[in-house]
Amino acid sequence: MSTKVTAKEELFCQYYIKSLNKSQAAIKAGYSKRSAKEIGYALFTKIHIQHRIAEIREEIKEQLGIDDHTVITELAELSFWNIKDFVKEGNVIKDISKMNKQKLKPITGIKVREIITTMGGVTTKEITTELKMTDKRAAVIDLGRHLGIFEKDNKQKAMKIKVTRK
Repeated sequence: MSTKVTAKEELFCQYYIKSLNKSQAAIKAGYSKRSAKEIGYALFTKIHIQHRIAEIREEIKEQLGIDDHTVITELAELSFWNIKDFVKEGNVIKDISKMNKQKLKPITGIKVREIITTMGGVTTKEITTELKMTDKRAAVIDLGRHLGIFEKDNKQKAMKIKVTRK
């Protein structure tokens, strides 16, 4: 038997999905600001609330056409790039307009600077291009979490030792 969420609980679930912040979701759903932290925590521990949040997540994934495989693939593409894919000999950036879309995913920005100097009647132009890349470490950690790679470590940390005194 599953419990239906109330209108206020539904608002909490909807706001939680947007912010992933239990306290803020409780406040926006109309619960007391003063006790929002406790209320948010209490709501989040209720099984019917957790089920509703899971349903909303599934609805969003369906609407966007995203599944776990898509997320894992994207994280892998952001994680496992090599600078040699983008820079050729002499530290010159390769022509990225000729690279395939998948290869370009780790690039988050491009900065081009043009410096023109004139000295003794001679004008020189220097162009520098800088690529801003994704944070590989963060992407690898996100991927590892998604795949449950670190759960073993968490279980080891949570190990309890019973000490008996005589």
